[in-house]
Amino acid sequence: MKRIDELMDMSGRVALVTGGGGDIVGAICDALAELGAKIVVFDMEERVCRSAAVRLTESFGVRTESIAIDLCNLEAIQGIPSSVEKIFGRLDMV
Repeated sequence: MKRIDELMDMSGRVALVTGGGGDIVGAICDALAELGAKIVVFDMEERVCRSAAVRLTESFGVRTESIAIDLCNLEAIQGIPSSVEKIFGRLDMV
């Protein structure tokens, strides 16, 4: 029988997480990173999302990127998936 971490393995997958600098979403980022996912953190404040990305890399050894963006800016949001695919080669979950 497989263990839960084997069943939930996210190694090689890429997650785009909005509001990743916050406490609740930060916990979701921690879980994804612990399971091996690469994470793109985006938040309105550049300092906040960069800090979250650095913390995830240092704590879990996963590759991360940070993107500061205002979710009210539709034009900027539309370019995010292609930007993530350019960086990581794929985007698996939002």
